[in-house]
Amino acid sequence: MTCSSCSSMIENVVGCEDGVKSIAVNLTTERAKIVFMPHQIGIRQLIETVNDLGFEATLPKDQDSGKPSPREIELADLKNKLQWSLILVLPIIFLHFLMILDLFSSVLMAQVYNTIRSTDVVFFILDTPVQWWLGLRFFRGAYKSIANGTGNMDVLVALATFLSYAYSLMAMVYGVYDKEFEVHTFFDTAAMLIMFILLGKYMESVAKGRTSDAIKQLMKLKSTNATIIELDDDGQSVKSEKVIPIELLQHDDIMKVVAGETIPTDGEVTHGKSSVDEAMITGESMPVSKTIGSAVIGGTINMSSMIYVRATKIGSETGLAQIIRVVEDAQAGKAPIQRYADVVSQYFVRTVVVLSLVTFIVWYPLCYSQIIPPEDVPDRTKLPLLFLCSLPPLFCRVLDSLWHGILVFANHDWVMFM
Repeated sequence: MTCSSCSSMIENVVGCEDGVKSIAVNLTTERAKIVFMPHQIGIRQLIETVNDLGFEATLPKDQDSGKPSPREIELADLKNKLQWSLILVLPIIFLHFLMILDLFSSVLMAQVYNTIRSTDVVFFILDTPVQWWLGLRFFRGAYKSIANGTGNMDVLVALATFLSYAYSLMAMVYGVYDKEFEVHTFFDTAAMLIMFILLGKYMESVAKGRTSDAIKQLMKLKSTNATIIELDDDGQSVKSEKVIPIELLQHDDIMKVVAGETIPTDGEVTHGKSSVDEAMITGESMPVSKTIGSAVIGGTINMSSMIYVRATKIGSETGLAQIIRVVEDAQAGKAPIQRYADVVSQYFVRTVVVLSLVTFIVWYPLCYSQIIPPEDVPDRTKLPLLFLCSLPPLFCRVLDSLWHGILVFANHDWVMFM
């Protein structure tokens, strides 16, 4: 998901399915909480519905499974693309500085063919892989969004970069056949825009990953195995002992917990005396003494000596599982102000596209009329196109700032805190 339009689209489509009682999609954590009636709709159908919208839906997995999560895979892909974009775009920025400082003008501004300059050719070579390789993700996202009758941030980015690239390429081709045509290209604009958007997405993805750190830390407290024992009829001697996965624990199983081991699940001490470190659950800094009949919490650490614990709560009943569930529900929830943002985002992209086209249609004849003096518009074709190409990314970043940060108007200037 790239913006609130994506989450709104999923909520609207999935929410209309028969059997779905409620759905809340959190853009920050990229999680959805769906309440549905199993006898009317199943999990596979819900996943297929989301996938048909162009997204990839999966069931939540254990975050401590050792396998990279989809977010980690996406972060690695973004990092790779960002590195390549820096390699290709930084030379463009460097050449721009040289042109601004009027250094090596004879080389940079040299006409290769007719009015086509050497920098136009260099920018074309550097921008082409940026546009069609590194920026391909935006075109895919825009296609999926338009195919579903909606608009998202990818539409604005793809529109702005494609217009810049397409006009620049056509200008160079036209300049080959027309010696009088003054070639002006925007390859640099498209390349830098994609680079900065990738940089913003990478930073955003890193920030999103931190929101799940609390869940990961809680998951690490869970024990994976438990040592259960079977006592003789007298209840004093151990008849048998075996290690089983924590998922196979049952109520009233007797667990042996040695010193330094994590208590597998909530229970009651039936034999022995020890002290337990509960700081990770309750925040208590000092170890708590436990004797026969004392309640213990799963995920805490037995400190001093061996104890036997009878399992009283297992699985989702444990205190640790409930804490994890509360944190997950809080992350999957949506603040009331976010719902207003979702409503605005449904019409935002369409409005920006219409405004961009209207701006171009109005300014193009104005630049060629006598209303604006010719000396104020040195390039009559370039100015309307600049307005057309600049509005989508400008409003795109404003919406992104409103969603992920704060937009402040102070001292006659807009300030964005990302």
